[in-house]
Amino acid sequence: MPEFGHSYVNDLALIDKMIPANCPLCGLVDSAVVFTEGRLHSPKRVKVMQYGKMDTVLCSKCGLLYRYPLKADELSAFYKATYYEAFKQETCAEGRANDLRIARRKNSQILQYIRSRVDLRQRRVLDLGCGRGTLLSLIHETCDTEFLLGVEPSFAVVEWVHKQHFRFEVWGGDIAGFANVRERQTVWSQPFDVVLLVGVLEHLADPVGDLKHIRGMIAEDGWLYMYAHDESPCLDWDFRQRISLAHVLYFRPQTMRRLLTRTGFTPIHLESRGTTMHVIARPGPSSTIHSNLSQDEFLKLYRRYVFSTSILARTFRSIKGCALIPYVFLRRIVKRALGSWLSASRA
Repeated sequence: MPEFGHSYVNDLALIDKMIPANCPLCGLVDSAVVFTEGRLHSPKRVKVMQYGKMDTVLCSKCGLLYRYPLKADELSAFYKATYYEAFKQETCAEGRANDLRIARRKNSQILQYIRSRVDLRQRRVLDLGCGRGTLLSLIHETCDTEFLLGVEPSFAVVEWVHKQHFRFEVWGGDIAGFANVRERQTVWSQPFDVVLLVGVLEHLADPVGDLKHIRGMIAEDGWLYMYAHDESPCLDWDFRQRISLAHVLYFRPQTMRRLLTRTGFTPIHLESRGTTMHVIARPGPSSTIHSNLSQDEFLKLYRRYVFSTSILARTFRSIKGCALIPYVFLRRIVKRALGSWLSASRA
């Protein structure tokens, strides 16, 4: 357990919250409890959020925020059997259709970003955690790729995808399972030129092991693209609302670079847009970043996360929300007026 200096009035309280918890990124056994509750989704009404007991800890060495304890077996069973039923609108055809429209719009923007930096023509593309295959469908429609393959842990979703008769195949299982079976299939065993992880990294109980598996699947001149949440501490949101049953890891640009470097990738481009990150990397030598957090850096990071739940931060967000109401209202009026004027001018 690290020894903290006496220059901070809350050092003793912080030390009391230190627990032995193996960090999934650096392996250190000392982490500080930051939050003891998080967001729970109601299966009956997806929009309803409740709070429950969910410990979240901060690694004192690398600064990764993660759920504790990480139970890999239970997590794997959850994604295979009940994830889509609990977090997606899978209970009715109307809800499923609405989810598909939202997913297609979002994945269109992601594909536009990928194509601006990676040439997908005549490439072998692997989408890990492909869901309903929305991104793969868009790639098939707009890009002249050589081969497309998806991997999805939810067996119910894989069964649904197979009924759609897409022009690509989707295998049911997780990343480690796919790494074990791909050598048996000649077309799968060949290296992939582009590997995609869209909204997947936050769900992995063993990110280092899974990224090393991916390193073995990708060609030496290939590309890795990841779309993930940027969980840097910020005044604009209460982090307890971001601690979810579905997510177990909470990355920042610094911890993202550490993960890539440790697993044999070289970050080429990392762009943070608000609460999301676009990450592009290529295969490189594996190495360990030794720039560990200092005592001061760790305490500052810890307090920034905790501050997001304070009364002062909640008051700021309330004032900001009230101030944005007139702006949003005026923007809608101008948008409708401009649309009416354009329609009239075309007529």
